[in-house]
Amino acid sequence: MTATVLDVCCVHASTASDASASEAVAGPTQPLGVTAPVDFVQNLSLRDHDDVCSEDLLGSIRIEESERGVGPIAKPAPSPVEGSVHYVAYRMG
Repeated sequence: MTATVLDVCCVHASTASDASASEAVAGPTQPLGVTAPVDFVQNLSLRDHDDVCSEDLLGSIRIEESERGVGPIAKPAPSPVEGSVHYVAYRMG
């Protein structure tokens, strides 16, 4: 099995469709310190647990084993419902 090291950087935008680097407003970076096994493909979902709604989907990304050795990768995990984009930065370990 291969392990990935994941760190999350939250980038807020008014909608998921206009989340370009020039239009997005950066939010706080939250390192997760999470490792996860990746055997071919792994889907990673970001969820918000709070008192308003028990579980909001903030976005998701697809991590592929073929990305090993590429270096740090950042992928957008847009949420049309929340109107935001969370960027997940990770590297294959």
